[in-house]
Amino acid sequence: MHRAFLTLIVLCLALGAGAEPAANEKYRQWGTRHPSGVQLRINAGYAIGGTTPLPLPAEIRSIDRFRPYGGLNVGFEASKMFGKKRRWGLAAGLHGFLHGMKTGAHVKGYKMAIVRDGEKMAGYFTGVDETNVRLVGMTIPLKGVWRASHRWTIEAGPFFQLFKKREFEGKVYDGYLRENTPTGQKIEMSQANAASYDFSEDMRSLDYGLTFNFDWKATRHWSLYGNLDWGMTDVFKSNFQTIAFPMYSIYANVGVAYSVF
Repeated sequence: MHRAFLTLIVLCLALGAGAEPAANEKYRQWGTRHPSGVQLRINAGYAIGGTTPLPLPAEIRSIDRFRPYGGLNVGFEASKMFGKKRRWGLAAGLHGFLHGMKTGAHVKGYKMAIVRDGEKMAGYFTGVDETNVRLVGMTIPLKGVWRASHRWTIEAGPFFQLFKKREFEGKVYDGYLRENTPTGQKIEMSQANAASYDFSEDMRSLDYGLTFNFDWKATRHWSLYGNLDWGMTDVFKSNFQTIAFPMYSIYANVGVAYSVF
């Protein structure tokens, strides 16, 4: 992923460096025509991604199923461009989102707290773990803007997310739990008598990270965009100790945008 990102940056640098002088007029024609250099954009896209540890810990032996809960990502952004050609600027926005995923993994010695038949148990699980994650909220991006050409724009900067709804739940089966310690009492679990867990109340209501955005103008008003929101904080609160490693939200969006002016 990092190599692909660096390749795209190098490509855009080459496109910007090779622009002919005759193209300079297009920067003004295809950019904002507002005298102040301000641009307002409305966007709508599709989100896909997941909540994952980085790197994958040894306890997760294999990921057998992955299904993203993609959803509509809508919002607006305002940018202020500077200079005669208006190739550099700053942008901020507000996006509403629905993110989520469903995964199935084989784990071994996975620290876990579960409920089966109304009884709470904690320990180290080996077997199949199915997880469902759903996040609903708002993203506030703050980005630097660079117009590599009259069509291509690159944006990057920090983002902040506020979650209105957050769910992290699942079940474990086809394995066993070593109660309390890795060598504790062995409790067998079948798919017919699976144990469940719900860590939704242990999730943070605020996240922050880095966002990267690429925008290609099809016309002066309409453009296609893609962006990556890479969370930098554990989705769980600092006092949550059930899962032994941090989990991060990493989601990408693709969509269309309309520049009002």
